[in-house]
Amino acid sequence: MNSTRKWFEAWGEAEAQNAFLRMLLFGALLGLVTQVAALTFLALRPPILIGLSSKSTEVLSQKEPAREILELEVRRWVEGYVTTHYNWTPQTIDTAFQKASNYVSQEQQKAFWAANTTQLKVAKDKGLSQRFYISSLKLDLDKRRASIEGERVLVVESLRAASIVNLSLSFQLGPRTVENPEGIYISSENLVDGGNQ
Repeated sequence: MNSTRKWFEAWGEAEAQNAFLRMLLFGALLGLVTQVAALTFLALRPPILIGLSSKSTEVLSQKEPAREILELEVRRWVEGYVTTHYNWTPQTIDTAFQKASNYVSQEQQKAFWAANTTQLKVAKDKGLSQRFYISSLKLDLDKRRASIEGERVLVVESLRAASIVNLSLSFQLGPRTVENPEGIYISSENLVDGGNQ
């Protein structure tokens, strides 16, 4: 700084430099905010899926599955639920019921656990095992109902008891998740013992 200059000239020059630096800082911050907003927008967009085959390349869109595919998916889902919920040993019953609860709608979770708590305790206390074999499965997609008939085999130590069981499930379509990729959830379940064989 030139010592022969008046103090107000030096002050004015420093003020001009500060104003220039503030403008640079504001521009850099504005650029940074714009980049963060753009990156956030791009990161939150759903991915574009492209299907390749020997005949064509096309963008895959999420749409409701055809009725035939939905019926196959519901049938597979019902079989998965029944297999998970009704096949267990005293050592695996906790895991089986936990997996089965992923098939139940959020509104029915409390009722599901209330209905199964006694069975859970009895199975562990008495060393009870259960197997369920599906003999028929009828679906009504319009009413969102599934009727299952099967044979339930209960095993206590070496004693076996078999009975015919009718199971009626009401279900609803919901969001697809990692735990429930089909997006089908039980809204009610009725188990009717058909008598011993």
